[in-house]
Amino acid sequence: KAELDISSTEAPVVTPKEVSKTIRLGLKNVAVSKNGTLTAYMMAFPIGSVTPTVVLHGQNGTYSGVVQKVMNLTRNKMAIRPVTLTEYQGPAYIKFEDPEVKRICVENWDTNGDGELDMAEAAAVNNLNNAFAYNKEIYSFEELQYFTGLDVIDHDAFSGCTSLYTIQIPEGVTTIGVAAFDHCTDLYEIDLPESVTTICNNAFGNCTNLYHVTMPGVTNIGISAFYYTKLSDFTLSPVLEEIGSSAFSHVTGLSTLTLPATLTSIGDYAFEYSSLSYVNLESDEEGNVKDYVLTTIPEAAFLDCSKLNYINIPTSVSAIERVAFSGCTAMHNIDLPSGLEAIGEGAFESTSLVKIDIPETVTELGSFAFLVNYDCLQYIIWRNPIQINSESIFTNNDSPIYVPAAMVEETKVWYPDDEYGNGYAHRIKSIESMDEGGEGSTTATMPDLNFTW
Repeated sequence: KAELDISSTEAPVVTPKEVSKTIRLGLKNVAVSKNGTLTAYMMAFPIGSVTPTVVLHGQNGTYSGVVQKVMNLTRNKMAIRPVTLTEYQGPAYIKFEDPEVKRICVENWDTNGDGELDMAEAAAVNNLNNAFAYNKEIYSFEELQYFTGLDVIDHDAFSGCTSLYTIQIPEGVTTIGVAAFDHCTDLYEIDLPESVTTICNNAFGNCTNLYHVTMPGVTNIGISAFYYTKLSDFTLSPVLEEIGSSAFSHVTGLSTLTLPATLTSIGDYAFEYSSLSYVNLESDEEGNVKDYVLTTIPEAAFLDCSKLNYINIPTSVSAIERVAFSGCTAMHNIDLPSGLEAIGEGAFESTSLVKIDIPETVTELGSFAFLVNYDCLQYIIWRNPIQINSESIFTNNDSPIYVPAAMVEETKVWYPDDEYGNGYAHRIKSIESMDEGGEGSTTATMPDLNFTW
């Protein structure tokens, strides 16, 4: 029951008040706005009667249609005036934008059988199961935010909901399950609450219009989690630790990405065929690059990222695995970390590197590792040459290969020229012979490269 001030014959000033409950009409409960704010309270008095009927006026179209129905039915039979409402009790019903979503919710979780879903009923739900899976009619589920008893968005929960374009995950959810939103092709944005720490395999895979995602608390991104999306308005979580295999494969909208210092592992093929142009490292407030723990750039991590111009590799990285950057045709410069130990087969194959400087710490070098664009490569510095069972490490374009003076002759023996003059021996020179601007110059001139962006 509400306490109502009806002592004045004058219409009192009505101040909006935060509320979270509803007032019972004669035959029907009326939903309040989703944020619980009402802009006016009205009393409807049947003509000649002292017994009032309470009617709500809400804001933003969030009050139930039954209010308008009551107003229409009683327009000529009741006198309406605003009153001051100080308190009332009753369930808070949820106003659903999407009637199909409401139908499913009422069908599954309307425990009191009144044909509505109130806040308490929503909060009591602890799993969605497959109630919405593969439903091609639902288009909006902002009201999911009231399902505060959820800690997981279940496996396949909204998979195949091809018309779903907006949804709000409730605070308290920690995990977006396997394929939870797979093939939600109309979904264009999603803001994950800070409570979400895990995005499972294929969670948003094939969401071909998904361009905006926030993930402030995510630590783990699963396999193919954002496969075939068009992310552009996107930043990796500042506490991210793991990126699964193919997690961002074929992402077409992403151009710049900053790897967080907390990152411990990246899966194979993580960014293959993506539209990345620059990959940066996290800096502190003074502009200094933070200390990283990432040790490996895995197999095919950036395979065929044809727009990737530059990546800043953390100094913590000791291994760049096979074909990690193969096919990155826009890449013309790379600074290999000073502690690098292994470079895998074809790691930089078909890139457009102008110069290559291999740290002396490298003790493993795979075949075709630097088989780069023939017209681009101008010189190589190999600070600690090693003998490997391959004659095809570098592009065979007669660019000089600089090694320590003490190893010039030995390196020539390891990599002799054949009878046609093909090989590395004639290209090998001492690092000490390099003179700025002279025959052994290390001043690289950028070639005239025509890339399609």
